[in-house]
Amino acid sequence: MKWELAHQTLVNSTSKGYGYKTVVMLKIIRVLLAVVFLLLFAFIFVDIKHVVPEKFLFYFTRFQLAPAVLSTITIGGFAVFSLIFILLLTALFGRVYCSTLCPLGTLQDVVTRIFKPKKKKRRFKYHKPNNWLRYALFAATAILLIFGSALLLNLLDPYSNFGKIFSNLVRPVYMWANNQLAAYYGNSYTVVPVEIKGFQAAAIVYSVVFLGVVGFLAAWRGRLFCNTLCPVGACLSLLSRKSLVQIHLDHEKCNSCGLCAITCKAECIDAKERKVDMSRCVGCFNCMSACKSNGVLYTIPSNGKDAKTSDSTDEKRRFILGGLIASAASLTGLKAFAEEEEHTGRGRGRGRGRGQGNRGEPVPVVREFAISPPGSQTHDHFNSKCTACHLCVTACPKQVLVPAFTEYGLMGILQPRLDYGVSFCNYECVVCSQVCPTGAIMPVNNEEKKLVQIGIAHFIRQNCVVITDKTDCGACAEHCPTQAVRMVRHRNGLFLPEVTDAICVGCGACEHACPTDPKSIYVDGNPVHKPAELPQTEAIDKEIDFDEFPF
Repeated sequence: MKWELAHQTLVNSTSKGYGYKTVVMLKIIRVLLAVVFLLLFAFIFVDIKHVVPEKFLFYFTRFQLAPAVLSTITIGGFAVFSLIFILLLTALFGRVYCSTLCPLGTLQDVVTRIFKPKKKKRRFKYHKPNNWLRYALFAATAILLIFGSALLLNLLDPYSNFGKIFSNLVRPVYMWANNQLAAYYGNSYTVVPVEIKGFQAAAIVYSVVFLGVVGFLAAWRGRLFCNTLCPVGACLSLLSRKSLVQIHLDHEKCNSCGLCAITCKAECIDAKERKVDMSRCVGCFNCMSACKSNGVLYTIPSNGKDAKTSDSTDEKRRFILGGLIASAASLTGLKAFAEEEEHTGRGRGRGRGRGQGNRGEPVPVVREFAISPPGSQTHDHFNSKCTACHLCVTACPKQVLVPAFTEYGLMGILQPRLDYGVSFCNYECVVCSQVCPTGAIMPVNNEEKKLVQIGIAHFIRQNCVVITDKTDCGACAEHCPTQAVRMVRHRNGLFLPEVTDAICVGCGACEHACPTDPKSIYVDGNPVHKPAELPQTEAIDKEIDFDEFPF
């Protein structure tokens, strides 16, 4: 009785419509939230000074649906709260997530605004939904995730693609501008130059193409990407179509003028039939501000005249509760599946030994396995959970993380790998494991990380300058933090490097320091990360400074 009384009071108080100030306030709040989230996400992907704390990144990025789902499966904890928050928000108020929290959605709105046509021309019009396409893509994305591949989520997730755009396109421009300012001000304390390295052509091309496609769709048909290709939009539409509070048309006040449909960037308002497709509505409130007859409402639909476009309140409540229970059950099943897969150890074994070679022509470095970040556990785990948002790429202080192309295979395209030609993995650094929003890189502390073997160094005798030039070197041993690489007597007073596999962690300091081309020492990745033994000698406590070495 109390629920019915409260519901009827709310319906009676709002069914007469809204005043101008109320409509303006709703839209202002929505726009302010969208701008704040857009600017925050933009900054964390171009943060070249690393001023944003890892803890903030850990919590903030989990208010995106895909990271929240994947992190709930792999880690739990705060991710469960954020996932429930997003689902409840949608079940109560519709897809306001898409118009406020999603940075790619706001970016599309910016493009739509920029390419706004003349006022006299109709902006949008109602289109029937392409349900077969959006739900087929959503089903395919979910099935691939269940069977251990994040490929479609990698290619279609809005948060991850926003990260790719800003990490691969905006960040290098920002770094270049910073360096220009540093040169102008003479490398002052406030403006310090940074190295621009680690950017990959494949990631840049993909980001340009994706931005072009989404930008074109936004300029042409508003939120067409969100309501046709986006798996997040499709997932939330299952709840939003029967959300508790809905945008609907008052059949008494609406005169079917079509002003609401013209401003609806989701193209979900059928003015002639006076219906709103809530599965596509993103809650931007443009329709409410455009209506001159006060006939667009954002309320709990009544059980009377407006019930034509909605179910009864009791049915909504059952739907919401059922949806949340089903979501929790499916997540539990997925987590059990993931744990079983990890327990059985699906990682491939190493199929080759060290590259040794004999005297003669240089031996090219052929890396059999990509090197995945410490904390990623196995290539299978990493490839099945990473959506290639490139947050770890941005956050890495050494810029050693770069987007892969085919190093993990086609299923792992654009997912981060360590490139020791660019830099090396700092022995004391665990930033990537602290910021990963999906659990693809599990959190590890400094002590744990120092005993994780992500790869093993291999020595190619034929390429070493000790053999080719009959001169001392030792760069690899000097920079090895665990002393897994040490120099042993060769002949004529010369020394050659020797690798102790058991204590090598695969950090790549030796490979990065090696002056030969092709390298005479390189790291091949472990598809299943292994525990390393404690170093036999005291590890280097300070950060390696390669400027001190003549090569």
